[in-house]
Amino acid sequence: MSVLQLARPELLGRSGYTAALGRFDVTRLHANELPSLDDDDSGLNRYPPPRPVTLTARLAEILGVHTDCLLVTRGSNEGIDLLVRAFCRSGIDSIITCSPTFGMYRVCAEVQGAGVLDVALDADFDLDVDAVTAAVSQSDRTAKVVFLCSPANPTGAHLSPERVERLCHNLKDKAIVVLDQAYIEFCDNGILAEWCNRFGNLAVLRTFSKAYGLAGLRCGILVANPAITGLLDSLLAPYSTPTPTIDGVLDALSPRGLERSSRRLKEIAIQKSRLKAFLDQSPLVERVYPSDSNFFLIQSPRAQELYDHLLSRDILVRSFINTDRLNNGLRITVGNRSENASLIDAFEEFNDDP
Repeated sequence: MSVLQLARPELLGRSGYTAALGRFDVTRLHANELPSLDDDDSGLNRYPPPRPVTLTARLAEILGVHTDCLLVTRGSNEGIDLLVRAFCRSGIDSIITCSPTFGMYRVCAEVQGAGVLDVALDADFDLDVDAVTAAVSQSDRTAKVVFLCSPANPTGAHLSPERVERLCHNLKDKAIVVLDQAYIEFCDNGILAEWCNRFGNLAVLRTFSKAYGLAGLRCGILVANPAITGLLDSLLAPYSTPTPTIDGVLDALSPRGLERSSRRLKEIAIQKSRLKAFLDQSPLVERVYPSDSNFFLIQSPRAQELYDHLLSRDILVRSFINTDRLNNGLRITVGNRSENASLIDAFEEFNDDP
């Protein structure tokens, strides 16, 4: 069975928009661009390539996959949206999420008119393979896409690779398994993108917004079977990756850029260790969840008061105070040395306040 039999049938056999040719070594009078009329040599008057071929080739080289298996997207959020739109029929199909998890999976499903079936992670925030497998078979709406997040947002927990592998086997010909690896660079035991060469129903999402520090460029990666990436490519608008994004990400993937990222990750690891040591001993913190990412989820009996106090000191953390299984939860990103010092000072100030 081809994985495309899971896709919306009305999308099969169609082609996407045919963009103007992306050649830049000729006089371009074919795309209705504004010509250069002054000394501006930024090149931003020209459309970028219809697809970022050079960037795609560099990414494929680093990840060890063929270029046909890789699609560059505007952040991983666009990859999520494309997968839901391609495989879920409005009012008929559904996705499966595994809570607690990233909220965009549900948002994209709701916009598409797809159902959302949640199968909670187990007590250790790991994947319940049998429950997810059963849910795909028993759903009132056909469950087409299963979204997993590892390391997970908001818990920081890392899913067992063996369990993800078993789920991919179980759902062959039944559903697409999407593994969101936004925080994988912070984890030592990652599931590699090469897995997409083994499992035709697996799609892996990556992003430059976290470990590479390029959230403002909005660049993500989707790695999957060429049948999947080809279908999703036909749904993308032309020129979807802006020129500054292409240039910025290529710089980040240069030897100098990769060395810079390595230094930053080492510094974040140091700051993370120091912050955890403080949170572990703070009387305001009831629990610090294990984290394979660049943030901590904590539980505090005074979570709302603490949140409000931090905000009054111009420090913003993420509230999960009223979230199932995460009651009184706050998610705190590991900042730089100065930012973490300000956070610690605010904690201690709050603790000293009668």
